[in-house]
Amino acid sequence: MIRLPSRIRLPHTLRLSGEGDRSLYFGRFWIYGALLLVLTGAVLDSYPTVLVGLLVLCTAAGSSLWNRYALNDVGFETRLSTHRAFPGDRVELEVTLVNDKPLPLPEITANLTMSEALEPDGWESTVEGASINRTLDLRASLRPFERRTWTIALDCRRRGPWSVGSATLRSSDPFGFFSSRRVVGKKEELIVYPHSWPIQEPPARNERLMGTLTARRRLVTDPMRRAGVRDYHPEDPFRTINWKATARTGSLKVNVNDPVVSTMVMIVLNLDTFTHYWEGLAIEQSERAIEIGASIARWGIEQQMSVGLSTNGLIAGFDTPLRIPFGRGPQHEAQIMNGLARLWAFSTVPVAQVLRQERVRCGRETTFVIVSPMTSSAIASELWLYSLAGIDPIFVPVGEATLHPPADLPLWPLDGPAPMTESAA
Repeated sequence: MIRLPSRIRLPHTLRLSGEGDRSLYFGRFWIYGALLLVLTGAVLDSYPTVLVGLLVLCTAAGSSLWNRYALNDVGFETRLSTHRAFPGDRVELEVTLVNDKPLPLPEITANLTMSEALEPDGWESTVEGASINRTLDLRASLRPFERRTWTIALDCRRRGPWSVGSATLRSSDPFGFFSSRRVVGKKEELIVYPHSWPIQEPPARNERLMGTLTARRRLVTDPMRRAGVRDYHPEDPFRTINWKATARTGSLKVNVNDPVVSTMVMIVLNLDTFTHYWEGLAIEQSERAIEIGASIARWGIEQQMSVGLSTNGLIAGFDTPLRIPFGRGPQHEAQIMNGLARLWAFSTVPVAQVLRQERVRCGRETTFVIVSPMTSSAIASELWLYSLAGIDPIFVPVGEATLHPPADLPLWPLDGPAPMTESAA
């Protein structure tokens, strides 16, 4: 006895399901019905019935075969005009779609995904609910070996590590019976630095912050920078005696040289906005503190100072608070701005702990600039320990801290332009 198969296995080109492929009209009943028509017509010797069945099968097979190869050899590429920007800048995005095969594409759609903070100018895009991404739909019809390019202007709305890509390509056969999709492209990162502005010098002429005017500890002096002469003291080295001045005045005189001072500024950025975590978050004040920290860092680099940064917040991919060691120059400035761009606008450890660690690491030779949106008893206690150690930090109040700044500390109020950014993630 011959056993009949439990189900009919369709050829690969007629299969209705596959990775990224689906049929919009032809279901299994259509295929089974067409086969039944062919068999019935053959048994009844009815050529019209056979013709209808074959027409359905040929249409399904041809459409499925076309759809199968529709997205083969289709190239997709995105290119940004720059990978670094500031809030309010406009970056050009170039999107290229290439059909590198002899089979035409009557319709193809590219659903391009990008960060929600990047807004296409003059293009309609969708953001679903509280999603952090937006979708931009690009539609085209490509002839064989045709290339299509779009130039899209992206407005950078706020700071952050944003990205453009990937994209989902969707196409179908000429009749629209089948559709296919494929995820292509790679993400391109666009770092939007925090907004910054030119700032004035601190009100108090702190000798370490102002550079090579004077120094408390003259460890190293520059013999090429002569400041004058003075009377000889027993602890002065013999080689510092100025014999011409000694002969002229009749008493021992020694040279006085300007000290060599390496100005080191450590910016301590506090992202706490309330004393207790359960009180909530004031993201606007945290963002303002980040902008002020960026402005101070840029000012210090421009003044040829050695600038470091320490915060109580995290950046994506790290489980320790952001800390950037001392450095100078344009490359170090870019490193600080890159870290502030990636910084989350909320704290993970108490700022008092950060102040304690930096006091031990840096010592008296460092000028500390503390940027904080709030004050507390824990901060006041740490600042008191700074005073005991002979360190006079400069406090930069932000937001609510301007109403109740700490006493007996030099204040550096920085009122820049109105914030340009929204609440960053």
